[in-house]
Amino acid sequence: MKIFNSEVHDTALVFICLNIFLCSVYSFIGIELELPSAIGRKEALMIVWFAVVFSFVYWLANYSSNHFKKYNENEE
Repeated sequence: MKIFNSEVHDTALVFICLNIFLCSVYSFIGIELELPSAIGRKEALMIVWFAVVFSFVYWLANYSSNHFKKYNENEE
């Protein structure tokens, strides 16, 4: 799924949306479980690392084949 057909913009958008989505989900779950309302440092870092990994997987799935193909064609 290519959003803007730009690897940098698409990957950044996926990363930002994942962070927003996961923080929102964590907040809603925290309210129901009566956890503290603010997201702690540990939880925030886990969310960011998950978003980084998933964004990298997104980039690999959508853009890596074309990205590396261009460099291989230039070498020949």
